[in-house]
Amino acid sequence: MLESPQGFALWPSAFTNYSVAASAYKAGKGDVLREFADAANRWGIKICYYINPVDDGYLTSVANTSVEEYTRRQLGMLTEVLTDYGPVNRLWFDGLGSMRPAGTSPSAVYDKAFQLVRSLSPSTLISPYRGDVCTTTGSLYSNSGPPPNTTTSASCGAFSEDGEYFHPNELHGITMQEGPDGNSDTLP
Repeated sequence: MLESPQGFALWPSAFTNYSVAASAYKAGKGDVLREFADAANRWGIKICYYINPVDDGYLTSVANTSVEEYTRRQLGMLTEVLTDYGPVNRLWFDGLGSMRPAGTSPSAVYDKAFQLVRSLSPSTLISPYRGDVCTTTGSLYSNSGPPPNTTTSASCGAFSEDGEYFHPNELHGITMQEGPDGNSDTLP
């Protein structure tokens, strides 16, 4: 079985041809993000997007982009999301995955992404850390710094259940219920 690479855009992006525009969905004319943003705005629901600007298997493995082209395209797609599919209340940046061109500095990409967010959508809340730079601790709590909405990982340090900020490090699949099949202090 052929596995699809990461990086599929749910909107017809000008920065990748690996998107709904190249799919059978609505004969290539679909735009999942447009439908989502319109529905959220219609019902007064604030929009949060989960994005990983440093992990794109398509641009890395299929398009074989250079570091510069990869960064340009990733920031271009982030620009599209911020300007065309908002207002964006929150961005949850994720990870330091391995699907990026050799020589790509995740910190440099995140620095540019944060600058872009602050210039295009200054009120957008940025997830507490640069993806997982400070995370994956086995705990749902962080240390006391850096605070949420920071754009630096300078104060990353030891984590503790006594940390000042709650940060769901492993958000995937966590349910917000208590009980035998839900979260507990020992097994979220």
